[in-house]
Amino acid sequence: MKSESIKITVLEAAEIEKVLKIQMECNLTSWNYIDYLKAIQNDELVTLVAKTKKEINGFIVARLIINKDFNPILLKQKSSEKLGQTSYSPENEAEIYSFAIAKKYQNKGIGKQLFSKFKEMAKKNEIDLIWLEVRKSNINAIEFYKKNNFSQSYQRKNYYNNPTEDGIVMKLVL
Repeated sequence: MKSESIKITVLEAAEIEKVLKIQMECNLTSWNYIDYLKAIQNDELVTLVAKTKKEINGFIVARLIINKDFNPILLKQKSSEKLGQTSYSPENEAEIYSFAIAKKYQNKGIGKQLFSKFKEMAKKNEIDLIWLEVRKSNINAIEFYKKNNFSQSYQRKNYYNNPTEDGIVMKLVL
């Protein structure tokens, strides 16, 4: 598939049903129509779709966590008060909630382009770190994330249901 035929746009309400079909096909944790509608309306969430010839090929939903209250002087004071130990984090982070490409469009570069667009948006918002969880059995997704410089942070025992399965938490430092 030629890269110029792929268009990345913001998810619109009229496209949610197509996203729900991809979600089901890819066995993702279920969101419903209302969840996606709320996501579209939430300023903290990024909702992007990849399209070819007006057909939805994939989507990504992520939350941008912007630390607007970061103050390096205050951080230094809090750190010294606690002898160098602080839970206050200066990073702006993102968490990918859902990311899928329809099976017939997988391994055609669409996921890479969609993720690149999301990463570009994250960088414009001064995001330092991107987090996600993935099923331990989803080897294709894990390999995709590793190719895109994610590293495994830790494992969450029995994180997923239907079927019960461990989740792998991965991060990408930008």
